Amino acid sequence: MTDTPPEVLLFNTMSRLLNELTQHAELTLAGQDISPAQLRILAHLRDDGPNSQRDLALHMRTSAANISQLLRKMEAAGLVERPRDGVRKQAQLTDDGRAQLTRLLPRYNEAIAEKLSPLMAAEQQMLSMWLSRLLAD
Repeated sequence: MTDTPPEVLLFNTMSRLLNELTQHAELTLAGQDISPAQLRILAHLRDDGPNSQRDLALHMRTSAANISQLLRKMEAAGLVERPRDGVRKQAQLTDDGRAQLTRLLPRYNEAIAEKLSPLMAAEQQMLSMWLSRLLAD
């Protein structure tokens, strides 16, 4: 029997799962010169349209400094452009970014689905709902 509180056990399990999913996604994208985080940014820009660095940081739940670094690399690779919109720059997809997303997202999605395949679809939906409740601000 363990003295570890159930909340800590849950946290540890979720951390291990996130690490496994991240490693699996990184292996899937190996040699493509794009990270899972960059691919998620491209998908968000496709779905949500141009976004400020601040809005992307909020969406990705990371720091503005991290988003800035990712966007600089993506801009240098021609995946996004950041024209000024008044005072702020707005990140938006380029044609090359859209093409990369179209080419790589299905492979990425399949890799994630493969890792989550031990759960039935209804279980995945329920887990997603529970995790979303934890992320609600």
